[in-house]
Amino acid sequence: LDFFDLIAKRLAKGGVMFFNVIVDHDFDDKADAIAANMAKAGFEVRVLDATGRVDRNTILVCGNVANLRRPTLVVDPIVLRDNLSGELEQLHFRKRRVRG
Repeated sequence: LDFFDLIAKRLAKGGVMFFNVIVDHDFDDKADAIAANMAKAGFEVRVLDATGRVDRNTILVCGNVANLRRPTLVVDPIVLRDNLSGELEQLHFRKRRVRG
């Protein structure tokens, strides 16, 4: 069994899983390859990304993802507020790129 098949069997109904992938640049397809495996296991998948940045985190979310919105700060952090706010503003949901 694939890892995501195991997750599909164990994830609570209505649950979600967040999976962080570090990508090198916009043409790095690691995140999309992993998202394809998630979809193959029957999950609906959303890709949260900051395209245009190098060496970045791309967050894959699978499961009950239809009503997800972009993340925002709920509580202001004591340190690095501007840095974190700027990074969150760059994140957006993008379409999953399919190989081939």
